[in-house]
Parts: sequence; C-alpha cells; structure tokens
Amino acid sequence: MLLFSFVNISTQLDAQTVFQTFNEEWSFENWHTEDRSFPQGIYYEYIGKIITTDSSTSFIHYSIRNADMTIGFLIGKGIEIKEVWFKRYQSSCGPLDVVVDEVLIIRISSRKWHDDLESLGFAYQDEPKIGLCAYSVRHRKY
Repeated sequence: MLLFSFVNISTQLDAQTVFQTFNEEWSFENWHTEDRSFPQGIYYEYIGKIITTDSSTSFIHYSIRNADMTIGFLIGKGIEIKEVWFKRYQSSCGPLDVVVDEVLIIRISSRKWHDDLESLGFAYQDEPKIGLCAYSVRHRKY
C-alpha cells in the first residue's frame, strides 16, 4: 500500500483534512469511449520509488488500494492539489488478456513540491496518460 511508503516523512496531516478528503465526491468518467484529455497544468503520476544503496538499486511500487488516503496524506503535507484521476487495478480488460495496473495522476498548482512528490514515488509528466482499459476513471476536482 502506498501509504506505508510515507512512514519516514513528517506530515502536518490532521483529522479534519482526512475527513474532508473522504467526503469529497468522485465523478466517474469513461476515457475509453469518450474523447477526453487532460487540461493544461502541472502533472505528477505515482510510479514508485527507486532506492539506491552502495551495493544495489531497486525499484519499489506499492499498490494504491485507497486513493483517498494517499490524497489525504499529500494534502496534509500542504501540497495544493487541483485535480486527481485514479484508475483502479484490473486483472483483465474485456477481450484483452492483460493485467492493467492502477494509475494515480494529480494536477497541482505549482512545481514547488517537486522534491517532496519525487521522494514519495511520483514523477513529473509532460503529457499524462490514463492508459489502457480506462472504462471507469475516478476524477475529483478541488
């Protein structure tokens, strides 16, 4: 779970912020059949973390099981999120025999949080993409 990768980073997260995040409504969008695109902005996508030690380099990708907790954590850190898109993991996609990983994309107000987001496994995206099998993408504006 992504939240556990945040354990070593201090946060100003409070109960009111988490409660407010959970009460925000998600809209559901079909990016597969509808002509949709991301508005202009500054985007980051959760991709995982690269851990480098003296002897090795490893890549860690925690599955995002609860987007609300992840977003609440980011907001609690003071990151000004404008919009969020979340596509859940899928073990199959209609007639396609593929596994579809989850996608979490955030649009933020400034790149001043670049280092914080990067340390949490987010990568800056010039042109974000929602990926395959985007029949039910959760979207939230702040």
